[in-house]
This record gives sequence, structure tokens and C-alpha cells, in this order.
Amino acid sequence: MNQKLCEFQIKALRESGEQQKQICEYRIKEANQQISNALKTAQHRTYGRTVSEHVASNLMPLFPGSKYYISKEKLNWHLAGKFCKSNGMELASIETEAENNALLDVIDKENPKESYWLSGSDLGSEGTFYWTGTGLDISGFTYFVEGPLNNHGGKEHCLQFWKFPSNNLAWNDHQCQLNFRFICEVNENEL
Repeated sequence: MNQKLCEFQIKALRESGEQQKQICEYRIKEANQQISNALKTAQHRTYGRTVSEHVASNLMPLFPGSKYYISKEKLNWHLAGKFCKSNGMELASIETEAENNALLDVIDKENPKESYWLSGSDLGSEGTFYWTGTGLDISGFTYFVEGPLNNHGGKEHCLQFWKFPSNNLAWNDHQCQLNFRFICEVNENEL
């Protein structure tokens, strides 16, 4: 009787081990499939941008190599950036005087009394502004009419075209949580 019990226990252990092996193989197969799916999705997001149709129809080729979306809606800086990214773009990064002037010309014609968010920020390092759209520091060309950025009240960390009392639009730092229009940019090669 003890021998039969012992053989039964050995058989049960073998079957249990075989089932465990099958379960393990199944889990490995499923995990590999999930990894494969995630990589396909990540590659699609990384290498191909898709601008939604309702936004694409409003893109303007204002400066060689880029197209711009100038919003009519108002959002805070963070949500404006989210809007741009979710439509395959970035908040605009202005790196040359010619690009700056092209945007100013359109804003002057469309709605010169509004302010527009750009991708500039010093949220990562107080006083050191960079373009979040490109990752480059703001240096060389700048368009601050009334002196450098002032971080008024220690609360201004996001860059915008601001309508000054002199009726000029220029770059200004402002409170990121306030709602303004915004400008998105996409490289024409990424469309």
C-alpha cells in the first residue's frame, strides 16, 4: 500500500511539473507577444507622425522646412503642448529672425490682439530657457522687446508671443497655467 501511495505521489508530481512547464511556456509566449506589440507601437510613434485631418487642413507653410498650426482655442501651456503632441506636432520653437517674422506676419493679419504660447520654458532650470520642442537652449536669436525675461513674482516659466502696451508682439515669460492661444509646429519631413 505504501508503495502504491508513493507511486501515485510521484506520478502526481510529474504531471504537476509538466503542467507547470506548459503554464510557464504559455506565459513566456504571451509576454513575448506583448513586448512585440509594444515595440511596434513605439516604433510607429517614434518614426512616423500623424497629424489629424482637422488640424492638417489648417497647417500653414510659413517658413521653409516647417508647417504651423495657429490655434483659435485657448489652453494653458501644458495642455497646448499636449494638444500639439497628440496631433503629431510640438509647440513652436523659433530659432531665426526670419521664422519669427513669418509667424508675426500671420499673427498680425489673423488676430494681433492675442498672445500665443511657444515651446520655450525654464521649468527645468530657473532662468535658463530652452525650446521644449527641440531641446535646444534659447540662445543666439531672441525677440525680447522689453529686456530679458523677468519671472514676475517668481511664477513665470513659459514663453509666449505677448501683446505689449506698445502694441508690439514680443517674447515674454508668463504663468504656465493661464489660457492663451498657441502655435504648433511640425517638420515637413515628418508629415
